[in-house]
Amino acid sequence: MSERITRHTHLNQQGFGLISTLISLIFGIITTLLVLRFIFMLFAVNSLNGFVSWVYSASQPFVAPFAGIFQNTTIFSGRIEMKTLIALVVFAVVGSILSRLFAGSYRPHPA
Repeated sequence: MSERITRHTHLNQQGFGLISTLISLIFGIITTLLVLRFIFMLFAVNSLNGFVSWVYSASQPFVAPFAGIFQNTTIFSGRIEMKTLIALVVFAVVGSILSRLFAGSYRPHPA
């Protein structure tokens, strides 16, 4: 019986670890897209480039909820896009919290 409980405990820990890893991966991809978008906007990268255009379109759904909170700031030929900065902070914090919740959410019950 004890071996069965130990095996069940181990499987649950693996499941929560997998969920935590998947959350980290998904939010890591989102934050990477947002960082690239921010850098491309800051340096006024050519938006006609295929990769740059893809980054802009792929990251648009993640920055859209934060549009209009602050105005953008122009620096030299580029601009600091505030909605991207806000989205970056929000997604990094939420991803970190969710990942930690799932990583530490399983507590074995005493037998």
